[in-house]
Amino acid sequence: MRRAYIIFAAAALSACGRSPRQLYVDVRFSGAEIEDIRSAVDEVNKLACLIGEDKLIEIAGEFRDDDGHFDQSNIDDGEDQLYRIGSAGECSDYTEHFQSKFGDIGNLYGFYTGTDTGILVFNLNQPNRPPLRHVIMHELGHYVGMEHVTGNSWAVMAPTGYGPRSFTQADKEEFCLRQGCDPD
Repeated sequence: MRRAYIIFAAAALSACGRSPRQLYVDVRFSGAEIEDIRSAVDEVNKLACLIGEDKLIEIAGEFRDDDGHFDQSNIDDGEDQLYRIGSAGECSDYTEHFQSKFGDIGNLYGFYTGTDTGILVFNLNQPNRPPLRHVIMHELGHYVGMEHVTGNSWAVMAPTGYGPRSFTQADKEEFCLRQGCDPD
């Protein structure tokens, strides 16, 4: 009887899984932009079932960047944050890096710093930019460990993957490659 109880307790504890990552959102996003972010988070959380989890990400609250300037200290503060970057001047420490990698910063819509996480969203007022939801889904894909998908330009995680409204089979395969799960 005692052995059965221990096995049952272990199974119950393992079903709890790991806690979702806590993401804080810049207060400068508008209400409509927050809804797009929530929708993107919901889409990323659909990948959680592939690894037996309920959620991968949870919006934990808002933050205010008091100095209005993004620099290394922002990503070394111990919190995962989603920044609304209004202009290249707000992240001048990174502009040179962005321009060498992506060309004119006017073509950059999102960026994942990969350290103590900073996800940057650019050019929200630029005409013909991809929908915010698509940009956020792509950057959150990096946040949960995904790399770019090559050979499938319609995948969310394609280097310019801002078209699909949900993760494709190629995206699920990339996620499972990194997480050790079955994409089907």
